Amino acid sequence: YKTVDDNGRASMKSLYDSLKEVLIQGDIDIVNMSISSIQDLSITTKRMLKRCIDSGVIFVAPIGNNGKSERLYPSVCDGVFSVGGTKDDLITIGDTSNFSLDTHFVAPSENISSKYTDIISTGTSFSSAIVTGQLACLMSEYGSKEYEDFILYCRNKNKTREMSYGILTLKEK
Repeated sequence: YKTVDDNGRASMKSLYDSLKEVLIQGDIDIVNMSISSIQDLSITTKRMLKRCIDSGVIFVAPIGNNGKSERLYPSVCDGVFSVGGTKDDLITIGDTSNFSLDTHFVAPSENISSKYTDIISTGTSFSSAIVTGQLACLMSEYGSKEYEDFILYCRNKNKTREMSYGILTLKEK
């Protein structure tokens, strides 16, 4: 469900409405929330997010692109996996990526090319999308979609200095 408008802006109402649609749909396992804001979520939006999480939906969100030691909303919400960005070396935090020891994962956020344009992009929204795909692969492989199971699986793997769990690495079959 699209939360942002054509100008890349989201409102609390559009986020709430998207979360409500996820809950109504009922068969959604994982959601990439490619948004970040310094503004706290409204009480009703937090409640709707919690209802979705309690129903078993996994949420993944970028921590922000301010280059600061902070996580932005909704990545700070309980039950949401937060994702920061790295440089191409997969070790160094990206120049614009926020960072925090509370961050769950990191993934590339610089020099991202698109199949559809010639533009090279930067941002933790790309990192978040990568991790969302990786978590979906883990869900498919191991049959679990429990938040705690992912935490246990990923704890202490490829930990970086500024992030708690670091790069999520999948094995090839």
